[in-house]
Amino acid sequence: MEHVFVADTNLFFECKRLEELPWSDLAVDPVVIALTKPVLAEIDKHKKSGGRTRKRAIEISGRIRGMLAALPPEVVIQEAGPRVVLRLMPIVQPAPELASSLDYGINDDRIVGTVATISKDETFASVTMLTDDSVAASTAQGLGVSFFLIPESWKRPPEETTEAKRIKELEKDISIYRAQEPVISIANVSGDATAANVVRRVALALEPPEIDRLIDKLKARHPPMEDFSAPEAEVQADGTEISYEAPDAEAIGKYSSEAYPKWIDACRSIFESLHKGRIEPETEVALTFGVANGGTRPASRMRVSFEAIGNIHLSRDAHDPDDDEDQNDDDGQPALPPIPRLPAPPVPPAIRRIVKRPPTASKGVDIATLRMPGSGLRISELEKASRGVMSGLGPQLAAMRSAQSMFDNLHSRGALADLTRGIGPMSDMLRMAEEHDRLRRSLIQTTDIAKPTYIDVPAIRMPLMPEKHNPEGFYYDRWPKGKPTKRGALTCDLFRHQRGEEFFEVDVLFPDDGDVTGAVRCTVEAENLTKPVELLIPVSRKVEAYNLVVIADEMVERCGR
Repeated sequence: MEHVFVADTNLFFECKRLEELPWSDLAVDPVVIALTKPVLAEIDKHKKSGGRTRKRAIEISGRIRGMLAALPPEVVIQEAGPRVVLRLMPIVQPAPELASSLDYGINDDRIVGTVATISKDETFASVTMLTDDSVAASTAQGLGVSFFLIPESWKRPPEETTEAKRIKELEKDISIYRAQEPVISIANVSGDATAANVVRRVALALEPPEIDRLIDKLKARHPPMEDFSAPEAEVQADGTEISYEAPDAEAIGKYSSEAYPKWIDACRSIFESLHKGRIEPETEVALTFGVANGGTRPASRMRVSFEAIGNIHLSRDAHDPDDDEDQNDDDGQPALPPIPRLPAPPVPPAIRRIVKRPPTASKGVDIATLRMPGSGLRISELEKASRGVMSGLGPQLAAMRSAQSMFDNLHSRGALADLTRGIGPMSDMLRMAEEHDRLRRSLIQTTDIAKPTYIDVPAIRMPLMPEKHNPEGFYYDRWPKGKPTKRGALTCDLFRHQRGEEFFEVDVLFPDDGDVTGAVRCTVEAENLTKPVELLIPVSRKVEAYNLVVIADEMVERCGR
């Protein structure tokens, strides 16, 4: 049996097309949508109105004309799930028994009365009024007539106002205009997403109870010496006497009241200052922004600006490795101070050990059997070796004696005396040799020829030529290198499209103390870009404290080793 739904005019004017409605919401099958006389009259009246209601009325009227040519006068809207047909029922009149309760001059009341009449037909499984009008639904409910309120999901969007249409046209114009603009995109290409969130580790000072425990442990490992009494003297079997002498009272006093307490105080001072300078700084935060133009037009007079938000600053080339000559480790971070060593405990004054040995009788010495210390050679063998060496030097000694004899002969004849006075044949020969040497030097080294003058090439400096401006290059706009700032920017006369990303690296500088949260905003503007493009990257620095108790215990273990 069929389930009849008597439609209100709202179904045809305020809802989507019949073929687009989710008829399964009715939860019955098959479904008959009844077109009654009051609704047909309303549809015919709306054909003479304006707007989208008129268009819908003309469309439905055309469908009704087609239904009039069919028998029965109906058209299938949906074949299955459920099956839905639109059927003409123009001759059904409102129930006369409800005339006293309804005003049939009102269209909604006529529809309610018509539903009451069709409900009397037992050939239908059910008869329901399908409406979006709450007044008509309340009237039907008061008279016991079944109704179904049209869901909001069935309704079509409200008709655009003149202002909305104008806005839509303007948005279309803007989209056409923007299609002729560069298409700028900004991406975070810094790599690890956690690189912008860093941690600084700060050492905690040792608490006084912890220091007292370490000092007690140190005293237990290196207790002070208190017994300085000397052992009893002893005599060994060979007559050797061994005696002991205790240190004097002054040395014992200096050790017990000065050296050992000072050592304890020095160790305590090291423990108290162990945390100073032991800060593990956060890793350097360098953000890299990738800017690209994916449009069909280059960006003219483009400006890429960076802004630090929060308690942070920005810098360019702050971590330049060429400038970090004073850094101690490989990653540019200052090295932590080495773990200090505790001073060795003082050495207590020693007990003196005195040994007296009895004298032994001499048995004499054979000189021939004596040996050189460390060589194992007898003295007699050494004497023979020296005579052999002197005999091997005979020719050299003979030449020396001949030269000595010649010198004595010249001296006896007065030749050496004439040489000192500048007379005699030897003096003449020396003068001739000097003259020969002077002539030779005058021929080789001429003094009357002027030496050429050479120009000092390094002294001539060419004037510095200004760097040629590249219209497609990026230049810093009053952004000094390595200086902290809240804002910085670069400019480019012409940023080409479809040429890949341009990368910009910005260093983030955190304050000295405390936890910090902030962000870096990158903004791209251009002369032919209607709306600036932005990207915000959050950054943070957290300070964590760590304890030095384990390190201090290791220092105690290593003390004195």
